Amino acid sequence: MLAHPLIEKTRLLLNEAPSRGGEKLRASREAEWLDLRVTKNCLARALRIMAVIIHMLEREGFKLVVEKKNSESTSAIVYGETIRFGLIEKSRQMKPSPKPDASLRYSYNPIRLEPTGVLSIEVWSYARGL
Repeated sequence: MLAHPLIEKTRLLLNEAPSRGGEKLRASREAEWLDLRVTKNCLARALRIMAVIIHMLEREGFKLVVEKKNSESTSAIVYGETIRFGLIEKSRQMKPSPKPDASLRYSYNPIRLEPTGVLSIEVWSYARGL
């Protein structure tokens, strides 16, 4: 089931993608790949989940489309409707503890996003004409 050409292409591209601790993987803009927004730690599991989704869609006779527009777009054509979707790894905001400094009225405390390992299927389509 994991042998689907889009799964294999995405696996190769994202395995080669550079990543710094906790950053989500991004492949080259020149290549077409499935819409996965995950860290390296979740890549294998995300690919298995996407392989099952692709298998179910194709078994039912629906068409899977991957196109490059401004960003990657994975869609299924279901009964004439284009449904854009992807797999996302959730993140949580981590605020560093403030550093008390009486001489500064305002201080900048950057918020860091930390991956959770929780995967979510998200649908980004919307109904036309509403």
